[in-house]
Amino acid sequence: MRRSLMLLALLPTMAACSTDCSTTTNVATAAGTIRDVAGVALASADAAASEEMRSPERWALRASIWTASGPAGAPLKGHIIAARLLYPSGMLLYAVPATSSIVTPYYVTSLQVVLPNAGAYASARDALMSGRVKLVLETDLPGLERLETTLTDARYQPAERRRCPYT
Repeated sequence: MRRSLMLLALLPTMAACSTDCSTTTNVATAAGTIRDVAGVALASADAAASEEMRSPERWALRASIWTASGPAGAPLKGHIIAARLLYPSGMLLYAVPATSSIVTPYYVTSLQVVLPNAGAYASARDALMSGRVKLVLETDLPGLERLETTLTDARYQPAERRRCPYT
């Protein structure tokens, strides 16, 4: 009886430890600048592969395009039709559907696709970390129908294990 009461007293603590205490995310990011044919910077871009290590695991690939000068300086805002990430060889890594909404006034767009498994995440992560992945944008703007940049600034942020505050 005493042992059962002790276990019952510990249940809230154990339940709290099993929720968010072990949620972690690994993220590989590569960034670049989108320029027109004259070399004028139109926007900044990055792509990120993320792996949420929880139950169940989740993997995603995101491409974001933004401008530091705010909404007035975003010539691409509302004009991106499609985005593709290409391996350094030119083969398609992922086509990212242009269906996401603008995240903040500074974002032109942020596009995301859910990756099917850990292998797809590893492939995307390794490609981004090469610093040679190309981001290709298709727009409906005359003279800017196809824009591309190489995402050279690659970084990896490993997951940090969080300790449960109740242990």
